[in-house]
Parts: sequence; C-alpha cells; structure tokens
Amino acid sequence: AAVEALEQERLEEERRKKAMMQASWAQAAQLKKEQREREARREKVATERSSFKFAGEDPFRGERKRMQAIQMQRWCDQQTTLKQIQREKEAQKDAKYLQSLAAQEQLRQQIAAEKEAERKRVQDEVRAANLHAAQLRREQTSRERKRALQGAGARVATE
Repeated sequence: AAVEALEQERLEEERRKKAMMQASWAQAAQLKKEQREREARREKVATERSSFKFAGEDPFRGERKRMQAIQMQRWCDQQTTLKQIQREKEAQKDAKYLQSLAAQEQLRQQIAAEKEAERKRVQDEVRAANLHAAQLRREQTSRERKRALQGAGARVATE
C-alpha cells in the first residue's frame, strides 16, 4: 500500500511538472510571437527612420538574451525532473532488492530449521533403534546363558 501511495504521488508529481512545462512552452510561444511583432514594428520604424544598417548590428539582442535565458531555465527544469524520476526508480529498485534479500534470508532460516528438525528426528530414530537392538542383545544373551546353564545341569529359575 505504501509503494502504491508513493507511485501515485510520483505520477501526480509528473503530471504537475508536465503541466508546468506545457505552460512554460505556451508562455515561450507567446513571448516568441510578441517578439516577432515587436521586431516587425521596430523594423518598420527603423526602416522609416534609416535606410541603412551597420554590419553586425543586433537590434534584438536584449530580446534574444531573454529568450535564451527562458530556454535555459526550461532545459534545467527538464533535467531536474528527469534526474528526480531516475532517483525514484533507483530507490524502488533498491527496495525490491532488499525485499528479495529478506525473502531469501527467511527461506534460508526455514530450510535450516527443517534440516535441524530432520536431524533430530533421525537422531531420535537411531537412538530408539539402538536401544531396541541393545534390549534384543541382552535378551539373546540371557537366553544363551540359560541354555548353557541348563545344558550343564543347573537349575535356572524361569523369569
């Protein structure tokens, strides 16, 4: 649920940034249109006032610099957004990796517990089988002694 909430917040942030970028583009387009209109007016006035221009003259230097600054700011905003998205993706990837490590550790512990339980079960079975075998040997030995004593003529009390 927390991951879904983070994803929802990220999507909302992306939508908001996209809307801001679209507004920025629209503003830039409007500024460009206004600049062209001003340039046309200036050109008309300049043509009327003077019939010649000097080589290298840039009558729209201020406007051009302002447009470059807007373009640079928009590019910086885009780069910041892309880097933020990349950081979020990395964080999600890291979280998934940590979850898989935790799952592996839990599985390892479960397998170790099952192995220990199986080892104890086998150990208990071996102990029980050894006790049973020892009991059978004692009984066998006891019967053999009785037979040996009976064969020698001794009287043996029956158990």
